[in-house]
Amino acid sequence: MNITHAAAIIFYELFKREKSYPVDRLPAATSAEKESLTDYMDEIILKLGYPSHKSNNASLVFRRIIGRTFVSGREAHTLKGTLRRIKSRIKEINNKEEV
Repeated sequence: MNITHAAAIIFYELFKREKSYPVDRLPAATSAEKESLTDYMDEIILKLGYPSHKSNNASLVFRRIIGRTFVSGREAHTLKGTLRRIKSRIKEINNKEEV
């Protein structure tokens, strides 16, 4: 585990202690919405040109995180939009480099 992972865990635990987050009132993301998120992330990882062993690991880690966390439908939609914009920007940069 690197320092960023450790920090994320610490901040998450602090957040849980200080705030109540009423997840019971939020509709959970469907498995299709979660699968869509992982598909977008896989496309981004592919476009970044990672070596295959790193891209496989990055994809697996993202799938595990999405699989074990509570993600509301709205959060999944917002995250999907962000990933879509990242994918679009990568495509723009790649197109400029080809010219």
